[in-house]
Amino acid sequence: FFSSRRRHTRLQGDWSSDVCSSDLRVGTLFHPSATPLQGRKGWLAHAVLPLGTLRVDSGAEQALLHRGASLLAMGLRSVEGDFNRQQPVRVLGDGDREIGRGVVAFSSEELRLVLGLDRAAITERLGDDAATVIHRDQFVLTPRASARQQAEPNTAPA
Repeated sequence: FFSSRRRHTRLQGDWSSDVCSSDLRVGTLFHPSATPLQGRKGWLAHAVLPLGTLRVDSGAEQALLHRGASLLAMGLRSVEGDFNRQQPVRVLGDGDREIGRGVVAFSSEELRLVLGLDRAAITERLGDDAATVIHRDQFVLTPRASARQQAEPNTAPA
């Protein structure tokens, strides 16, 4: 198609040759993130559809946002949806803002049994490992929560 005399041969209805040979800026530019998510956490944040929702109290929200803590059963306010162990869920804080996403250690049915209970009662019903609903290694802050974390001062108790 290219020759020494002609820059290109244009096919009827072919606009790509005009775009490629001109200075037009066409398309979408994606800038890389300053803090890219690696592997599993990137998959969890962007590629997985959550099967349920966990709403947490303000103490749990502060611990997740500012201390990188695991989500404990005592911090749950409500459980929505039906999911099994090791399935992805959304975690919502005050005002129904999404804090992050994680893989749960317990089913929705098990979590509903322990809502509002103290640690001793939770351990009695679900066993010794019952305190951790989502381990910090199985949790990722969503982009808006990450931005909020950087914008807000650390108000979590030490």
